[in-house]
Amino acid sequence: MEKLKLWWKQRSSRDQRAMVILLLVLPAVLFWYLLTMPLLERREIAQRVLETRRNEAAEVQKLLHDYSLLRQQVSGIEFKASASVIPALENAFRSLPASDTRPVLNRTNVTIFGRNQPAAHIVMDHAQPGEFWRILEVIASSGVYLAEFEVTASEKQNEFSSTLKAWSPEN
Repeated sequence: MEKLKLWWKQRSSRDQRAMVILLLVLPAVLFWYLLTMPLLERREIAQRVLETRRNEAAEVQKLLHDYSLLRQQVSGIEFKASASVIPALENAFRSLPASDTRPVLNRTNVTIFGRNQPAAHIVMDHAQPGEFWRILEVIASSGVYLAEFEVTASEKQNEFSSTLKAWSPEN
C-alpha cells in the first residue's frame, strides 16, 4: 500500500485529477455498456415477443369465437356420412383415361364432428403432374368432401404421390 501512496504522490496534480476522473467515469461507462445496454436490448426483444403473442392470442380468440358460432349453427343437426362414397368414386374414376397411374380405393372411417363415419381412403403413387391434376379434378367433380389430404412430390422424377380421405354426406 505504501508503494501505491508513494507512486500517487509522485504524479503531478494534473495526472492525479485525470486518474480520479478516469476511475469515476470508467465504472459508469462499463456499467452502461456491459449491463444497461444488454438489458435494454432484452427488454425491446421481450416487448416485441409480447406484442406478437398478444396478436396471436387475438387471432386465436377470433377463431374460437368463429368456431363457437359455427358450433351453435350445427347444434342439433346430425351429420351422417353416406356409405355410397366408394361407388360414387368408382364411377367417377371410370371416366379417367387408361394409364399406369390409377388411384387405389379402400374403405375406411373418418371422424366428423366427433363421430366415426364411413369414408374412402384414396392413394395415388407416382403420378405425373397432368395425371395427378386430372385425378384431383375427377375427385372434386364427384361431389365428395375431403377430410385428410397429404401430397408428396419427387422433383427428380417429376411425380406426385398422395393419400386422402373422402366422404359424402347422407342425403
